[in-house]
Amino acid sequence: MADGKIEYKFLSEEKDGRKYLTLSGRVAKSSFWTGDDVISAKSITKELENTTVPITVYLNTQGGDVFEGIEIYNLFKNHKSDITVEITGLCASAGTFIALGADKVVMDTGTQFMIHQASTIAYGNKEDIQKTLNALESIDKSIISIYKAKTGKSDEELEDMLKKETWFDCEKALENGFIDEIKETVPKQKEEKNNQSNIDIQNLVDLITDELEKRNAGVEQKPVEEEKTNKISNFSKFMKGM
Repeated sequence: MADGKIEYKFLSEEKDGRKYLTLSGRVAKSSFWTGDDVISAKSITKELENTTVPITVYLNTQGGDVFEGIEIYNLFKNHKSDITVEITGLCASAGTFIALGADKVVMDTGTQFMIHQASTIAYGNKEDIQKTLNALESIDKSIISIYKAKTGKSDEELEDMLKKETWFDCEKALENGFIDEIKETVPKQKEEKNNQSNIDIQNLVDLITDELEKRNAGVEQKPVEEEKTNKISNFSKFMKGM
């Protein structure tokens, strides 16, 4: 599992003929020990029931329980709706199974994708330790089969990536076939500023046009009306902001 705790969030809404799920936090089975503030197969099953519209999942997770992640992978993989997973922060460890269960995987700019070998804590005699080792090797084969189905890479190449605990930025994840698309995000503030700039420029054009019309008509300039005062004020703000 990747280091760092991601705050739990589970939101569901439906609008414009599409269902949106926001999943953040640890992947685990809901229990007395973990509580309900986890991304669990049980909560996903409930959201998928009777859903026929396309689904977009916003995902941000450090990973967690490998078996819970694989169960959610299969829930997505076998569901009749078209599912898109958009990685909004980190997608690591068991969280990568959730992403790859979708029909389409998208990474937002600046996000990370991480894969590694299965891990656990073991105690007991050498037979006990050997059983744990055998289980981990079997789990790694299951993990490799999921990544292979998405990327088409060989078992050997994927096994090497798992051993190295490999991190991918957007470009590397796309290059290696783990995702299908990189989402380029345009900041809303920039859009609003550009829109305001266009308005202020239009105000200036209006002011100049009015003045020229007055001069051409030989009309003595009258006191500026309130609307024009606002235009001049807006234009002054625009000039100060340049």
